Parts: sequence; structure tokens; C-alpha cells
Amino acid sequence: MTAATPEQQQRLLALQRVDSRIRRLEQRRANLPEQQSLDENAETLRAVAAEYADAQDALEDQRSIQRKREQDIGHLEARRKAEEARLYSGELSTERQVEAVRGELSSLRQRKSDYEDELLAAMESIEELEQRVASLTSRHQELREAAKELTAARDEAAGDLDGELAAKREERERLAADVEPQLLALYEEVRATQGGTAVATLEQGTCQGCFLEISAIELEEIKAEAKQGLPRCPHCDRLLVLAAS
Repeated sequence: MTAATPEQQQRLLALQRVDSRIRRLEQRRANLPEQQSLDENAETLRAVAAEYADAQDALEDQRSIQRKREQDIGHLEARRKAEEARLYSGELSTERQVEAVRGELSSLRQRKSDYEDELLAAMESIEELEQRVASLTSRHQELREAAKELTAARDEAAGDLDGELAAKREERERLAADVEPQLLALYEEVRATQGGTAVATLEQGTCQGCFLEISAIELEEIKAEAKQGLPRCPHCDRLLVLAAS
């Protein structure tokens, strides 16, 4: 048992009530529906931004393929024209040379056809990706605008809570300043290990911290101790203050 006058016990109980109120307000502040909506919007915004980046990268890849194939097709077409000019120039003196040029022309046409297919596929992908990027850009802007509205709604909903929290924290400082350092240290130690509740009232034989009934023998001992100090709950080990009769 820790020595504490009835007045000291009541000051600790008052401090506990303010701390409990602060904790409830902080929990409400952290779990505002408006804050949850804002968090969900932020998560969606991050996902859309990531999807946009992926789509933009894919678009640049396809544009690069388009440019490369257009260059390749241009080079093949220039070679084809040059080979056809040789074929009909009369400079080829043997059938073997003629067949070689014709084989080269056939190979050039096939490669050009393959490149044209790849170019067409790239152009189709570019069209789809451009639409996707435009859609994601619009969606990203919508989410940014929604974030502004949700932030305003959250701030408005939190305004009253923040005001009460500030007032309760000031009250807490005043109350704590009136508690003897030794008692305050004990209070903080118990509060840290008991989920924020260090002091509980004893009402009708029941601890209001753990809500367990105390036996008659222990109850008499606690009442005797409470006349000159702070008894502890035999179940949860919280500091007990007798409820006003």
C-alpha cells in the first residue's frame, strides 16, 4: 500500500478521469469516418498513380518500337529499290547474279512485311495505352479534388474534438502539478501497464477497472487501508479509491 491522504486519492482519481477522457477523445480523433474516407482516398490515389506510371512506361516502350520499326521499314524500302534498280539496270551478267538479287528482294519483302505487322501491333497498343493514360490522368485529378474536399470535411469534424482535447490537456497539466511527485510516478507506472487506467473506484464491492467482485475479507482490508493510503485491486493491481457513499 502507498501512503496517500483522502485528498490525495481524490486528486489522483480526478487526474485519471481527465486522462481517460483524453484517451477517448484521441481514439475518436484517430477514427473519424472522415479520416477513414481520406485514408481510403489516399490509398486509391497511390494505386492510380502507380498504374499511371506503368501505363506511361508501356506507352513509351511501344512508341520506341514504332519509331524503330518505321526506321527499319524505311531502310528496307531503300534497299529494295536499290536492288530492283540493279535487277533492271542490265549490269547483272549471269543468271546466278539475277537469282541472287531476286532472292534478296524476296527476303527484303518478307522482312518488311514482318516489320509492318509489328508496327501495326505497336500502333494499336499505343492507341489503347493513350486512352488508358488519359483515363488514369482524369481519375487521378478526380481523386486529388476529392482529397481536398475530404480534408476540409475531416478538419471540420475534428475541430470540436481538437478544441476539447486542448482544454483537457491543459486541465491535465494543472491536476498533475497538484499531485505529489511520488504518487504521480506511481500513477504513471501503473497506467503504463494497465491500458491507461491506473486508478479505479471501488463500488459495491467491485473494482471499476477490471469489473471483478472482491471478496468480503479482502474488501474489509481494502477499506481499512484506504483510510491512510492507496490499496490495490487483488485482481488487476490497479490503485483503488473508495466511491463516495
